[in-house]
Order: sequence, then C-alpha cells, then structure tokens
Amino acid sequence: PTELVKCKAQVCVESKGYIYEEWVIFTDMLKKNGITGRYGPLRGLGITLLRDVPSYGLYFYVYESFVRTSNRNGYDGNIVTLFAGGFAGTAAWGSIYPIDVVKTRWQTASVGQYKNLFQ
Repeated sequence: PTELVKCKAQVCVESKGYIYEEWVIFTDMLKKNGITGRYGPLRGLGITLLRDVPSYGLYFYVYESFVRTSNRNGYDGNIVTLFAGGFAGTAAWGSIYPIDVVKTRWQTASVGQYKNLFQ
C-alpha cells in the first residue's frame, strides 16, 4: 500500500508535499473502497510484487558477482562496493522499467479508466 499511496501523492496536483497528505490519501481509499476493494489500498500489489521480486534477485546477483570477481582479481575496498552497487542498480531498474510504467499508470488511473492491466 505504501507504493500506491506514494504514486497517488505524486500525481496529486493539489498536494503541498506534507506527510499528513499521504495519510489522508490512504484513509480516503479505505473509506471509499475498503481494504480489498478494487480501488482500495491493495490495488496494484500483484504487479508491484511482479516488479520487485525479479528486480531484487537480479540486483543481488549482479552485486555479488561483481564483488566476488573483483576480490578474486585483487581489488577490494569502497570503490568496488560503489561500482558493484551502481552496476547492480542499473541492471535491476533497466530490466523492470517497462513493468514499473504499467504499474504506476494502473495505480494512479481514475476509477474506470482501465478495465485490466492489458488495456
């Protein structure tokens, strides 16, 4: 639900950027749709998991591979960590960016705009 509230807050043009506004968005969703309603706080949870699980798996794989290869070749220290994190983040986000676009559009759509994720 935090990802959904964040997305809704980002597209809200009346927002002034205060943290309580996110709480208002969340409670408003609960009042209008309930916890499991179609436009409630769990909207887009499945596609968020579809985005995050492979992304984190790829991130840790690239990070560990880079660090272990660097250590075998005699490199160590903060610079290896920096580059490993940079390459891992780039690979992870580059691979799931299209899914993130679909997820964000789905979560921030007005009621009735999309009937399903493939529209």
